Amino acid sequence: MSKTFRNYFNFSHPLIAQYLNPDECAWAYGMNVFDLRAWRKANIRDTYHSWLKENLNANLTMWKLGTLPPALIAFKAMFTQLTHIGICLVWGIRIRPILKA
Repeated sequence: MSKTFRNYFNFSHPLIAQYLNPDECAWAYGMNVFDLRAWRKANIRDTYHSWLKENLNANLTMWKLGTLPPALIAFKAMFTQLTHIGICLVWGIRIRPILKA
């Protein structure tokens, strides 16, 4: 079951409606691999905190409560899905036995 931003955000809020696409796919936390240099360069922390402040200023009406919505904004268009092969490479897992199974 795939989720979209519509599942997490209040699109009647003007800032959300202006900045986000309700049909954009939403990723969920699970196993994530981060490039910390890119994280710092993109200023993810400050983006995350600025959206938290915006939501506080809007009396917590911009999204359903939780940690995923501000992360979806902070990481918007900054992630890529790893295939099972990519995951194996990252963690040093031998792929041939998995492909043969």
